[in-house]
Amino acid sequence: MNAAAIACLLACGSECVNLEDAVLAGLIHDIGTFHVYSRMSEYPELFEKKEEIEDIIADWHTGIGRAILEDWDFPSALAEAIDEHETLDRTHVGPADLIDVITVANLLAHYRKGAEDLIDLDTVPALERLKLTRETALERLEESRNEVVAVKAALN
Repeated sequence: MNAAAIACLLACGSECVNLEDAVLAGLIHDIGTFHVYSRMSEYPELFEKKEEIEDIIADWHTGIGRAILEDWDFPSALAEAIDEHETLDRTHVGPADLIDVITVANLLAHYRKGAEDLIDLDTVPALERLKLTRETALERLEESRNEVVAVKAALN
């Protein structure tokens, strides 16, 4: 829910990203994770250890998410955003796009959960394409705390 609310705020500041697409992508960006969990009972040998589950999810959830969205005939831009949202070093020429919004929204949602030490935001090109730095992104997030709460409430 945090990623969707943050994606909404980021898309509002972008002329190139559709707000509804950003919110939807924020809501379903980890749909592949749910699919992996739903299949655990069918393949117990793959899921014996927590570390193995985390590795499988980290390696596969984005591609599985893309496959699900393609199977459901979602627009290709949305499926691509789900597939690429964890590619932090993605190169992209031109203005920020939906992938950039979801990438940064996902990272900032994790920051809100106390994962500040996991990644240096200033090394993520998507942040630059959104015309943000680590400091400005975190300031904007803090300033928008009430808006994030309101968006989350509306999504519930």
